[in-house]
Amino acid sequence: MSRLDVATGFSLQNVYYFLLFLFFLPFVIILVSAEQKDPDSLCASQETCGKCLQTSKCVWCSTNFQTILFSFIKAFGMNGQIVRCVTRDKFQREGNLWCKRSDVVDIANTMTILENLPLSSSKGQNPIQLQPQRIKLRLRRDEEHRIILKYSQAEDYPVDLYYLMDLSATMEKYKEKLSELALKLEEAMRKLTSNFLLGFGSFVDKVVLPMSNTHPKWLENPCYTGSRSLKFCAPSYGFKHELSLTDNVTLFKVKVMESPVSANLDLPEGSLDALMQAIVCTNEIGWREKARHLLVLSTDASYHIAGDGKLAGIVEPNDCQCHLDEDGYYTHSLLQDYPSIAQIHKKSREHNVNIIFASPRKKHTRVYKIYQNLSEIISGSSIDTMEGKGQNIVALISRQYETISPSLVKYPHREHDNDENEYDTTCQRRNTQVCSRIIAAAAAAVAIAIAIAIAIAVVVVTVT
Repeated sequence: MSRLDVATGFSLQNVYYFLLFLFFLPFVIILVSAEQKDPDSLCASQETCGKCLQTSKCVWCSTNFQTILFSFIKAFGMNGQIVRCVTRDKFQREGNLWCKRSDVVDIANTMTILENLPLSSSKGQNPIQLQPQRIKLRLRRDEEHRIILKYSQAEDYPVDLYYLMDLSATMEKYKEKLSELALKLEEAMRKLTSNFLLGFGSFVDKVVLPMSNTHPKWLENPCYTGSRSLKFCAPSYGFKHELSLTDNVTLFKVKVMESPVSANLDLPEGSLDALMQAIVCTNEIGWREKARHLLVLSTDASYHIAGDGKLAGIVEPNDCQCHLDEDGYYTHSLLQDYPSIAQIHKKSREHNVNIIFASPRKKHTRVYKIYQNLSEIISGSSIDTMEGKGQNIVALISRQYETISPSLVKYPHREHDNDENEYDTTCQRRNTQVCSRIIAAAAAAVAIAIAIAIAIAVVVVTVT
């Protein structure tokens, strides 16, 4: 072979490899950059299509590069792989230089509406306040999807009001006022809705030292003060469900009057024990699924919190479950500790119960401030005094109902620790977390941004 032939063959071979290098240069750049710790490295490290699509914001190239790259890798002695999984942003920048668009695999979030009944707010009809009611989502991990819901306040929407009263001896005069005002309370609520139910429960505290005096004479009569004691109180108890929700106001009045007062030893009461049972005992109380739930707590004393049960040797945490016997008594009063404020907050939101603290103490007193602080912690709750001749109680409930009913408030809820759900409402042409003063038949929009922590999931969302 002549020297010219060798030179020519060598030149042509170099040109061939040089052109091949230029052709695969973009892939080499992606390969090198994937080895660095940059935002694209998470996608680049995914070696299969399944893993790539289970990673947030990644797309996969289905082109088979094995045959094309064989001679190139062999010639240059490269030991590596072409990156087949990149971010959507990188794909938009690189385009066909990385992969043909027809070969790119990407799964987008999808939403299917399963139930979409129109908003209904007329009297006599089953109220529909949110639209759509049921949707099906197919979501990729950590990728946000926004859902727009319409909300309209229904006219004559059902209202359930459960009155939870401290029946220790110091509250006796307020019990009598509540009984006398039963008809006025019904009259005031009927102006707001014709579909109104009323229930009643009472509480004192755990019957164990140091909460209550456990001497036999004091167990029989907690108001016992000595051998010549003339005052009699009923034996103490934790919580008792007296009357399920009913439209019979006369029966409510009778039940309130028939409920005797009792007494305990220390100053705080078992308010949180009673609150938990009143919230979670849905069937026993009679809470209706499609109704506004108002729970009025009336007491003149502070409350025991989680951990106080240890003073009596009760170390089992509260399980947030319903424990009522056939007579309506709380059966786990001496078996479980008081619930925490966080548990009350969580359960009140899960069961859509709005708590109203009705304090007989004036606003500058210590007890009022204690429940004011509690109201600030428990979302959807409110507080006011019930001073005067008793009419203030009716005005309080009516006023707080009017405050609650026209407001649309969304609270973030997480099924998993890494889930992120954000809520925005739009009313009166502005974005806010709370839509207040929504009048009947007026619509407001709720935008829900949902992101899930699991890989690719089908989620069915029911909105009520």
